[in-house]
Amino acid sequence: MNSFCTIVGWSRISWNSSTASRLTLRARRSGVIGMVMRGAMSQTAIGLAIGIPAAVLGTRLLESQLFEIKSVNIAVMLVAIFALALASLLAGMIPATSAASTEPAQTLRAE
Repeated sequence: MNSFCTIVGWSRISWNSSTASRLTLRARRSGVIGMVMRGAMSQTAIGLAIGIPAAVLGTRLLESQLFEIKSVNIAVMLVAIFALALASLLAGMIPATSAASTEPAQTLRAE
């Protein structure tokens, strides 16, 4: 979770001028949070889109080579997907709230 939060935080830093411009033009803070969270959750969706088929294929490979290994357990897979989505949601909220509380004047002056 720490590395995901770092990636989202780094991308938020690169969006500082965009965020400051939006806040200066009277964008709602919820809109800024939504923008950062969309970016974080899109990264999660891409990771799950790659990881789920890889996990299923890996399980099938192990099933063919090991004795008495059952196929994919859907309940375990759903719990893992839910846990990863929840962790990325929580990790994305830290940079999102930080971006929403950015002072636009200070950010624009710094650039």
